Amino acid sequence: MKRWKNLIWWGGLSVVASTVAVLILGGLRSNAVGETTKAPSTGKLIVHEWGTFTSFSGSNGAQLDFRPLLAEDLPSFVSTRERQSGAILLTKGRIRARIRMETPVTYFYTDVERTVRASVQFPKGLLTEFYPPVVEMAPKYNQYRSGEEPFGNSMLDWGEIRLIPTAKLASGIEDDRTRAWLQQEFEQKVLPTDGYPSNHYYHARNTDSALVHIHRPADAEKSQPASNFLEKFLFYRGLGRFDQPLQVNVGEGGRVTLKNAGQHPIRSLFRVTVADKKISYSEMDALAAGASAEFPTTSKSIELTELQERIVQALVAEQLYPREATAMVNTWADSWFAEEGTRIFYMVPRETTDKVLPLTISPAPDETVRVLVGRVEVLEPSMERELMEVVKTNITTRAKWLKDHQDVDARQIPPLPIPPEFVKLGRLAEPALARIREIAKDDAVSQEASYLLRECQDAVNKQAE
Repeated sequence: MKRWKNLIWWGGLSVVASTVAVLILGGLRSNAVGETTKAPSTGKLIVHEWGTFTSFSGSNGAQLDFRPLLAEDLPSFVSTRERQSGAILLTKGRIRARIRMETPVTYFYTDVERTVRASVQFPKGLLTEFYPPVVEMAPKYNQYRSGEEPFGNSMLDWGEIRLIPTAKLASGIEDDRTRAWLQQEFEQKVLPTDGYPSNHYYHARNTDSALVHIHRPADAEKSQPASNFLEKFLFYRGLGRFDQPLQVNVGEGGRVTLKNAGQHPIRSLFRVTVADKKISYSEMDALAAGASAEFPTTSKSIELTELQERIVQALVAEQLYPREATAMVNTWADSWFAEEGTRIFYMVPRETTDKVLPLTISPAPDETVRVLVGRVEVLEPSMERELMEVVKTNITTRAKWLKDHQDVDARQIPPLPIPPEFVKLGRLAEPALARIREIAKDDAVSQEASYLLRECQDAVNKQAE
């Protein structure tokens, strides 16, 4: 347990360090005080949403299951299935899934106060975290259930939501700059904080969206007092078991071949490689439904800020507001552009998003924009070979470890430390080991990969307990 905690904290410290680096660089420039998104027309309700679908692919294009091992990346006030049910047993680390759905946030724009109802469904997944708390969720949480949580037909219902235009916070001030400054000050005072401003969760608030207010009346039967919750958006995330429309194959020399297995065209595809703190990238404008194409073999070096700007432009082209696009890129700068490895980004077709993740707002908005970014982490053949050698070396290391402890009761032998090369992979260590086990031609190597895989799984399960 201690060994795996060290692994998880190592990953957490890595994220924190890279987040700090982004903050030092200033991130991507947010709009200054006084600069705002164009307000909706009088009486209209506009809803915008962004988020990501993250998956892991071997060089052969097969999407591999993995588990979310980093649990400390959200503020403590964010609700989980467990907290919503009043339970203490955390189970997300036990769940293996093909897709990690990260940080969908739903913004509301209105120039008048109004009440709406909102709910979201995840037919092929499990919605695991959210804020504000919901009035109903499915499937119901059972802390006494053995094994992992049930998948499928997941749902969150926030019930009635009061929308408050942020302009109302300082509506009596005539000077534009003073009014904008006071508005921001009021927002910071009334919104919940925990680890502010270092936690990447807070970047999503840097928009001109309305305040989301949820009131829960007292419940005498449950001895619960009345409560109120405020945020600039609805937040939720979860785990899914479905195939992304984009299939990625990586050949020798880093040659990347893409296939759009979906029924709708995919726009704005980026290949990003981070190695030795340097970034290289290439991009494609679009990939038609059913089509295959090869990414340009020549990638060019690019500075962090320029790459961020390019992706912001792509998000704005999908009809996100500039401040929303900037908030999204700043939220994920640490993992998109700081973590070592190769990944493919693309704009998930709106039709796919609506099918995979139905969102219901009532009364119906005058305009709804939903932009989910697909992120595919790929294991290149060269990396597969390097990790194969690590597993081979670990066979000898394990034999020596057991020999050095031959006089110790087998139940008392300390666990062999996980190789640092897999520690660096964090949550992607398990799918990488599964891939090595799959392609290993030597039975001893395949068996060692299985040992390491089981040790990872057992350690995570013990920590969850």
